[in-house]
Amino acid sequence: SLSTATATATAATEFGIDDIYHVQNVGIVASGIVRCGTIAVDDRLSLGPDKRGHYRTVTIASIQVRRRDCSYAFEGQMASLHLAEIASKRELRRGMVLVDAAKCATAAHTCFSFEAHIDVLHACSLQENSQPILHIENIRQSAHILHLHCADHILRHGQNGCGVFTFLHSPEFIRCGMKIIIRKSHGPIAIGRVTKLLDSAEKPLVQPLNSLQKPQRLRTCKHKAKMFKSYLAKWKLEHMHMKKVSDAAAAAADSVDSVDSAVGAATSSSEEKSDEKETFSTTDDEDNDDGELTSRKNLSKATHVQTRKSKSKKWALVWRSGLGFENFYPSMY
Repeated sequence: SLSTATATATAATEFGIDDIYHVQNVGIVASGIVRCGTIAVDDRLSLGPDKRGHYRTVTIASIQVRRRDCSYAFEGQMASLHLAEIASKRELRRGMVLVDAAKCATAAHTCFSFEAHIDVLHACSLQENSQPILHIENIRQSAHILHLHCADHILRHGQNGCGVFTFLHSPEFIRCGMKIIIRKSHGPIAIGRVTKLLDSAEKPLVQPLNSLQKPQRLRTCKHKAKMFKSYLAKWKLEHMHMKKVSDAAAAAADSVDSVDSAVGAATSSSEEKSDEKETFSTTDDEDNDDGELTSRKNLSKATHVQTRKSKSKKWALVWRSGLGFENFYPSMY
């Protein structure tokens, strides 16, 4: 027992933040579980990582365990820590950690991309380039599956293998051996463990960092050829674009043919009426040429219908993987 206590005291302190509160007349309080080591009042620990992978030093002003003030929080206990230097909840997020920078190399464990060995659950499948949500300890973030080490790049139910994952929004503090739960909107689809860290916050494996994030809507980028082409190249939508263009051209050709046929029918009817007028008219004042008026009316109606069809918005069903819902967005083309 003495050796165990000594090892606990000398181990690097690590505290995972689960929830963040703003207590009136106190300040910002972070609650979570002490993963290893011991936390004492007035300890100075490193808080992070932020979106850039940086850490900052904070002071533990007070500790509560089971709603009672304590001087220490030991390994395995759920505690609430009052952080003195934090002024707003926006400075914290779930997934951050408090570690002792003197005993733990924070940069070596802060990464975007990592490799994990995963087991797919029953009646589920995991596909390359999908974007599920990863749960690692108190971390919950969407990730992109860069590669799956299998023949057809798909892991089906009952299969296991290794995959390369990268976080989409911010780097995280993870260690080899941590458990992973991979889920989508309907629930968990795979479990596994971290086997290898592949990059760091300063040098991410995928650059730029936002190249894997799907935008909710392609705003004001259609007139910028380079951005639009790069977007198509990233998500392999060139064939869809060409198909829609060809369909639009075919529809335009059909509409032109219908308008031409309508104009031809209108002109033929006007010629017949003009012949009748030449046969039965007795004075020059009655030659008002009603056929031209009808042809113009028919042509204006056809063009009005065509413009209404072109102005009507086309909606496309877009599946946002990992977010758990479907949205209807206007078509980009």
